[in-house]
Formats: sequence, structure tokens, C-alpha cells
Amino acid sequence: MFRLYSEHVPYEIIDAPLLAQLAARNIELALAVFPRDVERLAEVERRACAANVRLVLWPLLDDDEGRWPSASNAASFAAHVELLVEGATPTTIIFDVEPPIEWTRAALHWRYVPRPRRRGSHARLASSLRGRGWTIDAVVPPMVVYGQSWERWLGTPVSDLECDRVEPMIYTTLFEGYSRGAIPRRVARDLLVRMTRVARGAVSLGVVGGGAIGDERGYRDVSELRDDVALARAAGATELSLYALDGILQRGELLRWLDALVRTEAGELPASTRRGAMVERVMSWLGR
Repeated sequence: MFRLYSEHVPYEIIDAPLLAQLAARNIELALAVFPRDVERLAEVERRACAANVRLVLWPLLDDDEGRWPSASNAASFAAHVELLVEGATPTTIIFDVEPPIEWTRAALHWRYVPRPRRRGSHARLASSLRGRGWTIDAVVPPMVVYGQSWERWLGTPVSDLECDRVEPMIYTTLFEGYSRGAIPRRVARDLLVRMTRVARGAVSLGVVGGGAIGDERGYRDVSELRDDVALARAAGATELSLYALDGILQRGELLRWLDALVRTEAGELPASTRRGAMVERVMSWLGR
């Protein structure tokens, strides 16, 4: 199964020709829904249904509320989701469980900030949605695959959601872009394989462009996405997602990016790197 995220693309851009290309490749669309978007969602749902594209709802908050669901905004996120699902036909809903965006932005730029405080859980909301027929998926920072201690450190409770699918964001471009040179492409490739093996199933790849932080490093070209897909498949990934439609539309060549995601076969596994092994040992130790 393939999934494509759309975070900032205006809803009117998601038109019949674009949806037809997704349908032809059996790609489902994970659509970001901010509070300001709820009233406009129905039209996108109608177009997706007409094109036979499965629409996955991806609720997000405004930045001053943390943007992503975490332990610090359980009440705000629940209120948003309840408005979103009111009267809607149940489908899949994504809990993109990450630390608050301002904390994340500071951490990625190597600025010290106190750990996010754990104050709440989304388990009750997830259970309620599941009882009403919704499927619950989660997206998580990549280190969370190494143990629940990461959930406590980051304030990203996901284990208690009982998700049907937990998808780590194994973004080789961000490993390179935010590591200040410590993780070059060859080490990022090694980490992709190592994390995919631990994740055992679904992984999210990226980024093409258009991230929430504002200075995310994207793929140099489509060949790097093909390489990531080949590595992830070789490492055992069975469900692949790509972040994001935003970057694809900015860079052009829609069909090349879509085909790289869905038509790339498994490749050869790369040589192990000492730096990749060291990073994995540290993450595993901290995750215990």
C-alpha cells in the first residue's frame, strides 16, 4: 500500500486530474486538516470518491497549539478531531504524534529546551473513534521504534493508542540536513535500513519538500527517492508513504515522483557503517 501526504497544498489544487494519477497508481492521499479546513473538507472528499482515491484524514492544530498531537495538547486535539468526524463516514484517521513544533524546531537546530511535559494521553479519543468505526494509524519520530522510553522523553504517547499501523518518519534527507555533517548520505542510507528492519512494516520516506519546520532539506533529485524506496523494500517495508505532495508540486514532474514511489523494486542492501551502528546503539540504549 502506498500513501502520499499533503500538508499545505490548497484544497482546490487537489483536482480530478491529480487524483486520477493517484488512482492509477493505487496511492491513497493523507490530507492535512487544520481547524480552518473542516468546513471545506466535504468537497475534497467528493472529488476523491469520484476518482476512486482513498482519502485518509490527518488532523493538525495551529502552531500555537503545538501543531501535532502530543502529551501537551490532548484536550485541544480531541476537540478538533470531534468536530472533524462529526457526521463523517468512518475511514482512517492519522495521529501524527510528535513533540510541539516550537520544541521540535529548537531541538533540530541544536538549541537546548526542556523536555515536553507529559500531561495527557490520546488513548481515550482513539478508543472512542475506534468504537465508531474509525481506523487509527500513527506517525512517529524515527527513534520511537527503539523503545517506549522515547515516548516519555519526547512526550509522544503512542503505545496506548492501539494503532492499526505505526509509521516512523525515516527521512534520510533530515538525517543529513540537521546533523551538521555528522550523517552523510551513506550513513543515512544505513540508518534507513536499520530503522526499517526494526519498524517491521510501514515506513514514511522523505522529504521531497514543503515541511512544517521551514528549512527541511529535500531530496537532491528523484533518484534519491528511488534509492530510499529500494532500500526500504529490501529491508522489509511492506507499506510506504511519502512526504509530501507539497514538494512534488513545487518541484514539478509529478509522474516521475509518483512512479519512483510505486514502481521501484527492492535493491541491494548497503554496507553497514560504523557511524550508523553507533547511532543505533545509542538510540536503543536510550529507548530501554
